[in-house]
Formats: sequence, C-alpha cells, structure tokens
Amino acid sequence: MRPKTHLFRLLSRTVGACDPGQTIVVSGAPRSGTTWLAELLREWPGYKLINEPLRLSTNPRAWAAGFDWRTHVRPGEDCPELEAHLQRILRGEVELGPAWHFRSERLLSKLAEHVTRNRAVVKFCRAGRMLHWIAERFEGRGIVMIIRHPCAVIASMLNMGDNWQSQDVGGESLEERFEGEIPESVARELRAIPGAADSWVGHLAIQWSLDYYFAFHGHAKGHDDYPWILTSYERLFNEGEGELKRIVQALGGTVNERMQERVGAASSFASDDFRQDEEYQLTKWRSEFTAEQIRIILAVSAAFDLGFYTGEPFPDFGKLLPYQR
Repeated sequence: MRPKTHLFRLLSRTVGACDPGQTIVVSGAPRSGTTWLAELLREWPGYKLINEPLRLSTNPRAWAAGFDWRTHVRPGEDCPELEAHLQRILRGEVELGPAWHFRSERLLSKLAEHVTRNRAVVKFCRAGRMLHWIAERFEGRGIVMIIRHPCAVIASMLNMGDNWQSQDVGGESLEERFEGEIPESVARELRAIPGAADSWVGHLAIQWSLDYYFAFHGHAKGHDDYPWILTSYERLFNEGEGELKRIVQALGGTVNERMQERVGAASSFASDDFRQDEEYQLTKWRSEFTAEQIRIILAVSAAFDLGFYTGEPFPDFGKLLPYQR
C-alpha cells in the first residue's frame, strides 16, 4: 500500500466523521438525476458526498450486513444489522473507496476535504423500498427524492452498457423475476398489458415502478405521510436555480454561489450525449423507442398508480403535488 493511501485510511477512521443530524439523503431510481442533485447539495459549506454506499459490487460490507440490491424494509420492521450498518454510513464511517465522491482527484486534496467537512450528503439509487423505514429510524437534515420520466430513465439505462442491455426474459413469471414484490392486484393488470411481462423494456418499466411504488403507495399511511422533499429531473433541469432554491430552503438553507454555478452543468456520471438543451435533453427518449415500447412503459407505470408521466416530456405536476411537502 502506498504511504499516501495508508495515511488516508488511517485518518479516515479517526477524523472526518459526520454529524448524522445534518445528513442529507438523496434517493431516486438509477439514471434519474440522483448524482446531479447530490453534487449540487454537496456544494453547501461543510458537506461531502457519499455515493451509493449500498452498491453491493463495490461495498462488500453492505452485503455482509444483509443488504441486497434493492432491499425491502417495511416501516416498523426490526432489522438491527441493517440499521447499525446504515447508521455508520450516515455518520460518514465509510472507508476509502468508490463510495466517497470527492471533488478533487488528488489524494491529499481528498484528505483535506474529508477532514475539514463534517456533514454528509448520502446518495442512494436503490433505496426506494425502504425509504419510509429510513425516515422512521434516522434523524437527519432531510430526504430529497427525485423522479424522472420512466422512458428517459430506461433509455439512459439501455445506453449505459452491459448492466442494463436487452436480455431475454422469456419463461419467467413476474413473481419469479421480481421475487414477489409486485402486489397481486397490480400483477393482474400487468398480465393484461401486451408486452409488459415478456419484454425487456417491460421488465425495466416494472423495475422503475417498484423503485417508487413502495415510497408513494406501498408503505405510505396516507396523503400526509411523505417524509421527503420531492423534485423531478424535468423541473430541476428546466427551472434550475429556482427549483434548487426551493429544495435548499426546505432543508433550512440558502443557495450559494457555487451551487448557482453548477446547476446548469452535467453530473460526473451524465451520459455522453448530455446537452443543456431542453428540447433535446427532455425528449431524446422519443427517438430511442418505438411507439409500442413507449405504450408498454407508460401502461406499466399507470398499473402501479404512478401515471405521472405521459408521452409529454414533463410530468403532470398536479398529480405529483399530493406527494410533496
């Protein structure tokens, strides 16, 4: 081990811990803009970013603690090992590795950032099925959830590489592929949608829907039980500074100059064809799919009572409003 790396690991265990009462959680589906939003919030003085600390491929301790790729925990459920591990994450007790998403590429600059900042933004893109449990068990500065058009999300997934490339889903039932996560009432509707159960686009649409279903419906007790600040990729992209100001004020702060400078910039993990052009960026998914594929995606999300989006680029904000605080 190189001396600088050894020094970083040694100091990361003894300094740089975070105040969990100030931790901000960012949640959303993969490719929904979570990294972009988290990088904006990281620009608050005193904050640093922990990126996907529950991604099993790069965080084996999460696997050992009992997490899976999309852990499902209901409110009120007692999961001491999961809770203890998540508590460590929210305190910033994460070793050197891919979970830390520092501004600088230089090791000593990363160390300086780690030591001098004692607040954390923690970003998850697979926590929707335990988001109410997280809000119930942990006190923090707040949770911000972002949603994006399912067609845009799925198009971005398919363009990202092997993890989401088209696969043969023939021969498996919905229950087998989604481990019984789909409520039977929804499953009946899905079976009636041509292409939903036996196409890869339908599979990804179901996955997108499940990422939000338990947060919006499955675990919520009523229309006043949404413990997050809700935003959409489209509104953040289109309204920029104004939407960021609303989010930051809801968290008890003010937008600073650094945030203003970055709100129009792509995230570190944006697709290669990202453009700061509303017409292109918010509608490019239309050229990625056939009309039939778009029909499948929208019908699947509607079956989960998540019909916030249509063939238009923006969501129906009136339908999203009841889930906002």
